[in-house]
Order: sequence, then structure tokens, then C-alpha cells
Amino acid sequence: MSHLYRVGGVVAVCVIAGGAGVVASRQDEPVSVSAPAEVTSAPPAEALTRLDDGLGITGGHEGLQALVRGAVQLVDGCFLLAGDVVIWPHGTHATGDEITLPDGATLKVGDTVQGAGGYYQADYQDLRLVSDSPTVHRVVSCSRRTNARSVAVFNSYSYGPIRRDEE
Repeated sequence: MSHLYRVGGVVAVCVIAGGAGVVASRQDEPVSVSAPAEVTSAPPAEALTRLDDGLGITGGHEGLQALVRGAVQLVDGCFLLAGDVVIWPHGTHATGDEITLPDGATLKVGDTVQGAGGYYQADYQDLRLVSDSPTVHRVVSCSRRTNARSVAVFNSYSYGPIRRDEE
């Protein structure tokens, strides 16, 4: 009876050890335990735009007077312009790392662009002056993920297009 007890105990230990992912080996062989592979994926790139072209500065009102300029970047699913989160004109969309503007022109990461617009703090109070609530939430989320402090806002295309800067 004592022999059966010992065999049963060994089987139980092997079953428990096997379930925990431990590999039994001889003393002179290294034991290898592999961790599960981490699955990480960046969020899909999104060109942040206003929901329509009739809000505040975007249509029928006076446009912002600043020159918005910088290199297009893509960080953690957010398009940035010289480190600032960007609100593009209505009708802009992203595919992968490319941005298609309302006039059909495409921009790629690394392109330097310029257009009329302005800059705002990356907070709800300031951004509500220039954009709709869903866009403001997405912009603030991007600013937090990328540590951007400012938001570059392009005027509507009715105030002039965004152009590649050839300098």
C-alpha cells in the first residue's frame, strides 16, 4: 500500500507541475519557462476633424489669423504637427499614415505643411470655442497620450487650403 501512495504522490506532483508550465529536467539541463507573448497594437491613425463645417471659426465667421506650420507626425495613433495635436478641416480623413485633405491632396508623415489657423491649449475650455464636443474629447485624449500641450487648428478650406511647405 505504501508503494501505491508514493506513486500516486509522484503522479500528482507531475500533474500539478505540468499545469503550472514547469518543465522537469535533469539537474545538469537548464530549465526553460517562457512568458506569454505580449500583444500590443497602436490605435489606428485618425485625422481629427470637426463634425461639420459650420461651427465657430469654420464657416461663415472670421477665420483665425495665425500661420499653422510644421512637420506631420504620427504618434500613438494621433497625427501631430510639430508636436501639437491637429484639428484638420472638415472633410479630411486618414488612411494608414496618409492624410487626405478636402481638396484631395495627400500628406504623408514627414511632410511640412502650412495653412491659416491658430493654436489653443489642449483643454476642454479652450477647444470648445473652435470645435464640437466629440472632437474635443478625442483631441484631449490624443494630447494626453502624446504629451502634447497645444493644439494646432486649421481654418476651414473657405479661408484657403493647406499646402506643402517647399522650404
